[in-house]
Amino acid sequence: GDTGAGDGLVVHLPFDGNTVDVISGKSASVPDSSLLTRGRYGDPNSAYSFAGQSMRLDDDLHLDTMDAVTVAAFVRQDTLTQGN
Repeated sequence: GDTGAGDGLVVHLPFDGNTVDVISGKSASVPDSSLLTRGRYGDPNSAYSFAGQSMRLDDDLHLDTMDAVTVAAFVRQDTLTQGN
């Protein structure tokens, strides 16, 4: 399918069973504690559960050289705590 690369898209991580960026072919860094799980439409192995961990993108993607960056994500939070 169309990755949107012609529209300035630099990284596209569909989480379709792996963490490979479909534009560069490089793998994003995912913590060992993350698990593949069902995605927002119920498809198996189409999302990651980070269990309180974070995900980082490697520096070789050169995001720091851009004037602006937009990030879009679908996030499901299992618990909500009040406070600061």
